[in-house]
Amino acid sequence: MGDAMRPYQRSTSIKKIIKKVGKGTSTHFRRKKKGKHKDAFKNLTKQGASRPFGGVLSHSVLERVVRYAVRLKKGFISLNDVPIKLRNFVSRMVERL
Repeated sequence: MGDAMRPYQRSTSIKKIIKKVGKGTSTHFRRKKKGKHKDAFKNLTKQGASRPFGGVLSHSVLERVVRYAVRLKKGFISLNDVPIKLRNFVSRMVERL
């Protein structure tokens, strides 16, 4: 009788979480977060994840990161010229180039 779920627990808007407890497992239910995924810098809605930093950066911020990475690789700028928030992403992008 412990396996039967109540009708509200069968909803797709509830996230099912399986937890380990002393006698086996227990199922906990949480509401999913509403809204779309946001960019870490500009608070823009992210489009997709099939590109570098796709799960973190929006397309416009990624474009800036690529520009800085190319300029850094070619020697036009140094890492100190890159904004602090983007330095980690730019340095990782330079390794990819």
